[in-house]
Amino acid sequence: MKKNLLLICSVVFCLMSTTIKAQQILKRTCGTMDHLAMQESKDPNLAARMQAIETQTAQFIQNQRNANLSSTPIITIPVVFHVVYKTAGQNISDAKCIAQLNQLNLDYAKLNTDTNTVPAVFRGLAADTKIQFCLAQRDPSGNATTGIIHKSTTVTSFGSDDKVKSSTTGGDNAWPATSYLNLWVCNLGNNLLGYAQFPGGGAAATDGVVLLYSSVGGMVSPGTSSPYNLGRTATHEVGHWLNLRHIWGDANCGNDQVADTPPAKTSNYGCKTFPYRSTGCNTTTNGEMFMNYMDYTDDACMQMFTAGQATRMAALFSAGGSRVALLNSLGCQPPASGGGSFSFNNVASTNVACGTSTATSNLVSSASGGFTTPITLTASGAPAGSNVTFSANPLTPGNTSTVTLTNMGSLAPGTYNITITGTATGSANQTATVSFVVNPGVSPVITTQPSNVNVCTGSNVTFTSATSTANVNYQWMVSTDGGANFTNIQNANTPTYSISNVANSINSYKYKVVMTTPCGLSTSNIATLTVNELEVLLTATPENVALVPGRTVMLKASVIPSANYNLVWRKDGSVISSNNNLDSLLVYVDQIGTYTVEAIDPNGFCSRVSDPITLTDSVSGRIFIFPNPTSKNGNFTVSYYNKLAPNKINKQTVSIFESHGARVFEKTFDVNGGYSRLNISVPNLSTGAYIVVLRDGYGNKLGAGTLFVTH
Repeated sequence: MKKNLLLICSVVFCLMSTTIKAQQILKRTCGTMDHLAMQESKDPNLAARMQAIETQTAQFIQNQRNANLSSTPIITIPVVFHVVYKTAGQNISDAKCIAQLNQLNLDYAKLNTDTNTVPAVFRGLAADTKIQFCLAQRDPSGNATTGIIHKSTTVTSFGSDDKVKSSTTGGDNAWPATSYLNLWVCNLGNNLLGYAQFPGGGAAATDGVVLLYSSVGGMVSPGTSSPYNLGRTATHEVGHWLNLRHIWGDANCGNDQVADTPPAKTSNYGCKTFPYRSTGCNTTTNGEMFMNYMDYTDDACMQMFTAGQATRMAALFSAGGSRVALLNSLGCQPPASGGGSFSFNNVASTNVACGTSTATSNLVSSASGGFTTPITLTASGAPAGSNVTFSANPLTPGNTSTVTLTNMGSLAPGTYNITITGTATGSANQTATVSFVVNPGVSPVITTQPSNVNVCTGSNVTFTSATSTANVNYQWMVSTDGGANFTNIQNANTPTYSISNVANSINSYKYKVVMTTPCGLSTSNIATLTVNELEVLLTATPENVALVPGRTVMLKASVIPSANYNLVWRKDGSVISSNNNLDSLLVYVDQIGTYTVEAIDPNGFCSRVSDPITLTDSVSGRIFIFPNPTSKNGNFTVSYYNKLAPNKINKQTVSIFESHGARVFEKTFDVNGGYSRLNISVPNLSTGAYIVVLRDGYGNKLGAGTLFVTH
């Protein structure tokens, strides 16, 4: 199973790039990313629409996990062929279009004659998609049609720029995408075999599929672009139009968002031999599903959709699906005969509270004289920033369409009249007025008030507010005179207001926020900013000293102002509890590290940490004895740099000999790190000179020195 990762590279137009020579298509390729970049540059909202469709699809798939696909009703989609031609050869016959339609129906119903060639291990995954296609029998005006339009053009060839979809650029205009699948058949240049527009991927005027004329046909009546002449180009591209991705997910071992298609490294060409396993994808024993309609193999080697792909397509026609409007299309039904007309009911006003974002009203149609022609609805008079949508458009006479006014949260109280116009062939246009009355509401409800803040100079401050009311505008204000007067703060228009690097000059300033909606305004509590001056300095005497045994550094903390602040010392981030609240610290060679001191005011409102000072030791190969001379009590220290393994525990042995060579003392110590102080106590030594010898844990002599004992 593939990871559920949205690949934006395969959610917009997908085209097949080909090389045409003597009507022979040499190889399928895909130019999705170039086309995606072009679409995104024109439409910054494209990614959000595609993500919304993916979210709805994922929820539908989750809900359908235990559903029985065989009981799903068949969805029939009206199709209109736009045959745009310059030469007689490009003007394919109606019979060829019908052959293509028949091949689509066979492939999408799993009734294709070559379905038995699907390998046995995949045969159980092959599915009837429950999607079928019909030639349109009525046009958008309600008139009878064959569903096939032949239109001459002066354009030699078209590209992937959608010019074939507009009569102004030599093509033919689309029929409404909510009622028809538009199939444009033309001569494609730039080595294109075909491309499709994904649901949500573009404007309604460009929605549909474009096919190279020589690829159109079926297994019974092939086209001329062998080996892509059996109608599978249309099967593949309509799959994209129904939100299917390429089998390899348009990335190296990518994700096509379908659980029952095995991973594929990349596109496959020609006719592979089962099982086919490319390297790098950890494919299963059965290998890749190269016979899937969404791969790039030859037409003769494409034979199946999976149940997962069928469920993904079905999501488009469920509640909230982006192609659900096609279920209401009358395109497959011939127009009604006879006269008659339609009318609208009188619509009662809809009352909503101020701040409401969406309101609905029902528009009911009635018919006389057996009138059944679909009614196309348009709206005018919507207030700026709001939009009108219909639950059914076109509307079948005798039925109801819900009129929804959206994005109305910013509307002030008042009455807003929307004029609905209905247009249908064979009847005069009819209008109805839908009124939405916005009633005065309550002021914003503040749920979080800004709080007083105590900080140090140089700190960052944030005041926070919140409201349970939607569509609120914020304006933060400041008073510099103790609250007598407030002025607006420029660009402070969010629920929070932040100040960086606070200066003592704004001590005691007061802040509040005013929240406004079309329904009223509310003002928050006043919060006071208290700024405490505090600076802490850490100095070392002497400076820049690398310590050796017998040498120390005095660290001293200075606080400005010199109030009664608490001091906390830290070495390497850990608190030195024994020195807290002392303003100085004496550091020996075995206490090297990074030191800081923190000053905290007695009320806990303000604290400041000094810049760090790092003390190091100085490597020396000699033995240190100090103090030397020492008194007769024999208390002194021996130290030596543990340079062989400074980060490991080692042994060092101290031996003391009198002038005649007699040993008067010996002790072994554990040493760790660089310098360690080996404290020696040999009381009651006689006055004189003694030899001190230091050896490592193996008995090797590290050094020796003379100790003088005085009275």
